[in-house]
Amino acid sequence: MASGLCGTFPGKDWVPDLVARHTDRLATGFLDGFDLSRKKADNAYEYQRFFELISAKIVLYDIQPENTYNMDEKGFLIGALNKARRVYTSTNKPNGAGQDRNRAWIAIIAAICQDGTSLPPAIIYQGMFLA
Repeated sequence: MASGLCGTFPGKDWVPDLVARHTDRLATGFLDGFDLSRKKADNAYEYQRFFELISAKIVLYDIQPENTYNMDEKGFLIGALNKARRVYTSTNKPNGAGQDRNRAWIAIIAAICQDGTSLPPAIIYQGMFLA
């Protein structure tokens, strides 16, 4: 993309050089990894198809807004941090993140109703097995 914009192939250090020339607007940092299947599913055709199908079912079964909920779950390891370098605006520099390599798994569940009400979020910690 860079060679298409400038007309020549950039050198091997062009990204750090670009950031260094524009420190008033750019900085670097690290990104979290994400599952490739989620990226592939992120397209307008699939979104449109989903909403057309769900809209047809809502009409067919006369589902009311107060009976429609969206629930999402996010899980993470407490002490693990994955990182990847990224460029960001210098005015929105992210804070650092510490990690202790704790391997406890935590899940957070949130639910909201189409009518605007919501359930309190739930945090699920690792349980203990008592024999």
